[in-house]
Amino acid sequence: MIEHKIRAGLITTYQKEATQNDAIPSGDSVGIMDYLVSTPALFRMVIEASSELLDPLLPADFITVGKSAEITHEKPSLTNSMITMKLMVTKVEDDRVFLEFTGHDPHGEICKGTCERVIVNKEVLLEYAYKRGNSQFDL
Repeated sequence: MIEHKIRAGLITTYQKEATQNDAIPSGDSVGIMDYLVSTPALFRMVIEASSELLDPLLPADFITVGKSAEITHEKPSLTNSMITMKLMVTKVEDDRVFLEFTGHDPHGEICKGTCERVIVNKEVLLEYAYKRGNSQFDL
């Protein structure tokens, strides 16, 4: 088992001002979706926040990677809004880390969910990915 400092109860707050890059273009010249924060952008914030919280608590040759996630995007938020994500580690089982999160804009809660991250060795992960990638070319 990997020695680390990740414990249940750890909490972090992550803030980001949403930009046009956080919207999903609607396809027409000026669409409503161009001004709304997308669900994938919210989840990207969760990934950034959880990595910033967890990875410094691991040995240098380890990181956490996403295994599963669930997000409920409850209310729309404009792309110029400050988004605040609050994450909490709820459970740690061996190399598995479970988190809950909520997201807020200046007007209230906009999303909530859970995610599971796994502690992995960077080199082993990359080696495995290369082997998988190269195997598709084997006949």
